[in-house]
Amino acid sequence: MAEHLRDLDAVQLSKLRDILGSEQLSLLLATFRDDLQACLTKLRDGRDQGDAGKIRFAAHELKGAAGNVGAARLADVAARLQSASSEGRDVAALMVELDAAAQSFSVAIRSLGT
Repeated sequence: MAEHLRDLDAVQLSKLRDILGSEQLSLLLATFRDDLQACLTKLRDGRDQGDAGKIRFAAHELKGAAGNVGAARLADVAARLQSASSEGRDVAALMVELDAAAQSFSVAIRSLGT
């Protein structure tokens, strides 16, 4: 499980814990985890429809939200996905990487007790 924790930005999580408190941080992370599934669905729909604009927009949203909650790996992959879709490159490998990052995030926050 420790390897999954490397996917998180410890500094950002610490700042959020200081501002929100542990209980509210747990709620924020759980809400993000739930919302993440809807975002992944938008990205898959965009991929399946060949809609680079839809992918770019959903990846942009995810990049910002993930960065805000300290999901560093997710934010990184989303940023690369946004760039790839903007440049018309194939996004299949990045979508696989994003799914893995989302799974890792879920494991990491569960290990934190969220």
